[in-house]
Amino acid sequence: TTSISEFTEQLSNQLGVELKLKESSKGQTESDSLLSVLGRSNRRESWQVRWRLPRPSLVGLAAGTCIVYEIQGEVNKEEFAKKLTQVQAAGIGERRAEGYGQLIFNDPLLMKEIGTWKPPEDAIKANPDSSSVRLPTSDSYARILEQATWRAAIQREALGLASSSTQRQAALGLQLNPPIPKTSAQLGSLRSLVARLQTPSDVPGMIAWLDRLEQTANRKDKWSDDSLQAIRSLVSQPGRVWELLKIQSRELTLTQQGEQYWQRELWAEAVRTLVDACIRAHQREGEPKPTENRLAGVGGGH
Repeated sequence: TTSISEFTEQLSNQLGVELKLKESSKGQTESDSLLSVLGRSNRRESWQVRWRLPRPSLVGLAAGTCIVYEIQGEVNKEEFAKKLTQVQAAGIGERRAEGYGQLIFNDPLLMKEIGTWKPPEDAIKANPDSSSVRLPTSDSYARILEQATWRAAIQREALGLASSSTQRQAALGLQLNPPIPKTSAQLGSLRSLVARLQTPSDVPGMIAWLDRLEQTANRKDKWSDDSLQAIRSLVSQPGRVWELLKIQSRELTLTQQGEQYWQRELWAEAVRTLVDACIRAHQREGEPKPTENRLAGVGGGH
């Protein structure tokens, strides 16, 4: 089921207590105003091979759903703790043998603030003067969170930079008056080439394209020296794209050395995103503005 009320009733029966969703109170502390339910539904389809017919669809709450409850009335803490352990080990529902209905109560990831997480002892010994607390690099869940937040930040900052003609000129040398480059075909070539940029090993091909462009007179005159130098710096200097995007990397990083890791892993994606956003914004701003057309009606007969 995807019904929170049905789930609450079943969980209450398993634990032997009356559970109620935590209600937010306006004007109270920040923790009292947070959501009490954050979840999604999930649907699974399967197939009966022997009969060659579909099985019934399985619909339920998706993994990762979080619910905050308040317990009504008094409870025996020792007995309640045992029941929590039993339900957490056994799960809940009729399909628990197939992996559904797994629960965890008061997970540290949800109950503790990030600032209270402790690094492993070997990390403290290696860097005793560090004031920052970071998870070990082997924490795969933290890496997943970091990747999502870094990619969202790259998209956000690239679009923000591209919205300013001054910043587009600083990043790629694009300008409208006089137009640089002078033809849209040159922008198309640049975009298609940058789209193939996947790893730093692809940079020599990009540099070779710039070299050939500078050696071809009828192509070089479509660009300014500043724009070609800006593009060359962007693809040849790993730190240039991060200087332009100005991402607050410390706010996006949970693991040790996460900033260096994601700047290396997402460098090509950041360059592609920035170039694509700047070219799109440049072309959109350079398009002629629509004018109001009025048609004069002429009366006549057949």
